[in-house]
Amino acid sequence: MSLTSLKQITKTISFRLTVWYATLFILSGLVLFGLTYALLASSLRHRDRDSILLKLRDLAAHYQLAGLESLKKELAVQEKLQQTRSFFIHFAAPSDATLLMKMPDRRADFDVRRLERRVVTGTEAWIQVPAKDDEEVLEIASMRLPDGSLLQVGKSTEERDELLIVEDTGVGISPEELPNIWDRLYRGDHSRSQRGLGLGLSVVKAVVQATAAALAQVPGTVLKAELDDESGNLVYSIEIVTNTHEIKDVKVNAGNGNILHVGADDQDEEEEDD
Repeated sequence: MSLTSLKQITKTISFRLTVWYATLFILSGLVLFGLTYALLASSLRHRDRDSILLKLRDLAAHYQLAGLESLKKELAVQEKLQQTRSFFIHFAAPSDATLLMKMPDRRADFDVRRLERRVVTGTEAWIQVPAKDDEEVLEIASMRLPDGSLLQVGKSTEERDELLIVEDTGVGISPEELPNIWDRLYRGDHSRSQRGLGLGLSVVKAVVQATAAALAQVPGTVLKAELDDESGNLVYSIEIVTNTHEIKDVKVNAGNGNILHVGADDQDEEEEDD
């Protein structure tokens, strides 16, 4: 095709319309992507700020009810439950001297020393502390408590980069097979061509039943559940945090589900010995 023919094609109305529509389609796609990104970022920001304010009010209520030492114990329990790893927590005396500071379990390094130089009179606007060598920002909410103490809770914007997508790609379970899925060694018709022994859900059922039995004996929050071999006997070891912040280790017989023993956690016993 000659250069003259190409020039003639570019001057036709159909070519110009094609270029126009292609450009419009690309620009529309970019605008739509930008709007979607902005809406998602705004939604994540509101979610993070709501969780920060909720944690701030919860910790403030706990401190006013039981004091600083009880608050420290509560934070230790929550950290073991992985409920505070993403939060920055700062507690200062009425003189603004730092009594407690916990950094979020993240790789960004924030310069929080500027907080000690900032005067806070009440529940004020958000404070943003940038990372030293990163683009992340630590967003902090503050509350001046009735006794003059200062409580601050924050969260890194780094967490907004993490989105969880759950998708079911399994072969499915027919309604006729549902009553049998908890049976040991049972496998449905569609799964028999796949690798496996049919033990997964039966193990899950046993762990749930053992945990329920332990919680009936010792009400609280489960930290972990392990299957141990004690002198040739399989025993579930259920670690529970009680409502009084004690950690109890409940032994459950893996065969019949009976409670064998309730005792203090080994780590608590070692701390008491020390």
